[in-house]
Amino acid sequence: MLQAGKLDRQITIQSVTDSKGTVGAPKETYANWLTVWAQVIPANVMERYRNRQTVTVEDLVFRIRWEDGLTTRHRIVHDSENYEILSVREINRREGWEILARLVK
Repeated sequence: MLQAGKLDRQITIQSVTDSKGTVGAPKETYANWLTVWAQVIPANVMERYRNRQTVTVEDLVFRIRWEDGLTTRHRIVHDSENYEILSVREINRREGWEILARLVK
């Protein structure tokens, strides 16, 4: 059961819209879809070497109350950072969502 006292961080979930850029190339844009209270749980932090530089990859688990329509095509904005949603898992029977999301710095 999701306890209200643990839902102490406000996050914004954004939906993606496919559009075209100035030269006609496909471009993804995001718009705010929903702002909710969440429990934020650190899951994993690692450093990787990419394109001759070290990047930090941070995974967080967000637990929120149930909302219809949430998918991995959405993204989460938390503390002014954009997190890509890797997976969404139903908690109990439509009680809430457990969302695994990744920030790459």
